[in-house]
Amino acid sequence: MKKGFLITCLVALLLAGAAWWQRGPIEKNYYGWRVYRLRGEVLEQEQRQIKNIPAHQIYNELEWIYGKTHEYCRVRDRIGALRAALDDPQNYTAEDEQSPDDGS
Repeated sequence: MKKGFLITCLVALLLAGAAWWQRGPIEKNYYGWRVYRLRGEVLEQEQRQIKNIPAHQIYNELEWIYGKTHEYCRVRDRIGALRAALDDPQNYTAEDEQSPDDGS
């Protein structure tokens, strides 16, 4: 009985370790899929002549964070912000402003 219990615990521990080790690729694929879908929504608004500069700016930041930093907690936050900007754009007529300090 004791031997079977130890084997079961060892197998469970190995499976948990394997799942944790695979977490990075799983998150990358999951968030990549969400970023790709949101890109389609940004482009759809653009095709309908809806000028949503906040959504474009958030999407550009999101694409950079996802592609270069792999900080998935930040990706998740920016996805929420982009979703809000797409669902209820606050200012369609905003001008795309350039910073006088650094040109960005």
